[in-house]
Amino acid sequence: MRNTITVTLCSIMLLFASSSSHAQNKNKVFDGFLVSVVGGSLSEEKDGESGSLGGAISYGALLKDPKIYLGLEFRGMKEFLSTTRLATDLDYDYSLAIHARFGSLVNENLLWIFALGYERVSVDYESTVLNIDDSHSVNGFSFGTEFLYAMDNSLFTRFGYYINIGGQDTARTTTLDGRYRVELDADYDAVHRLLFGVGFKF
Repeated sequence: MRNTITVTLCSIMLLFASSSSHAQNKNKVFDGFLVSVVGGSLSEEKDGESGSLGGAISYGALLKDPKIYLGLEFRGMKEFLSTTRLATDLDYDYSLAIHARFGSLVNENLLWIFALGYERVSVDYESTVLNIDDSHSVNGFSFGTEFLYAMDNSLFTRFGYYINIGGQDTARTTTLDGRYRVELDADYDAVHRLLFGVGFKF
């Protein structure tokens, strides 16, 4: 929780600081509709497990200003992380997120962004002991910070950090023989994601 508060405060302070900059975006690569291909890593706090991810991010501008960029961002990721709870294997399958994104220029080629939104994570449950084979979605808030660096008028690179607060969710799964149901408590403290990739302006 302390790390979450620290990241939030630092992000807000950087937003106000960079908003006062008078740098002009000469190449306009951050305007309009952007698509990125990204990879990275993820880790979850409850069991301390880590894994990898890959996917795509799309962004559409709602408001453009010489210094401030506001818009909506959609993110889809294939995720590879496994852990075990109550004799049950939990495998992260994919995540989908929508964020409101606030961006501000640091200089003419560097954009800093803060994103806040909603994320849905799909998890597969499997246990030979409990005879379970099912999937369930865990929903929660997501926020993070990121830097985008313009390479030219249509190409940029990106690096960022996001945290997903999924809270507590209970998966009610039916056993393979269908005779009874099992409630598996899936308590997700937080999932951290580091992203890096390349993007294009269309």
